[in-house]
Amino acid sequence: MWKPVVPAVPAEGTDQQGAKMGLCFFLEEHGGLAFVAHSGSQNAFISHFYVNVANRTAYVVAFNTVAEPVGPDGRGNTRQVDRDVRDYVVRNVIPALAAR
Repeated sequence: MWKPVVPAVPAEGTDQQGAKMGLCFFLEEHGGLAFVAHSGSQNAFISHFYVNVANRTAYVVAFNTVAEPVGPDGRGNTRQVDRDVRDYVVRNVIPALAAR
């Protein structure tokens, strides 16, 4: 289920170029690390999990509301906050855990 089967079309406004999909899981690369991932969203409720099999680390996040930063239209941008948190965790937390 974690082997590439089909290319995945990135959602508008994301940076997931080259993402692929296994059976029910997305295979993504962030910060030079490979992740098995899945996500879901509806009306500003967003959840993701990312598993880095090689390092035996995982990251799970869930937002239950529209979040900061506020976009030019005055509305919260939970997706941007989600990407910013993911990028921080991938750059700073996962490598530190793998080094232990």
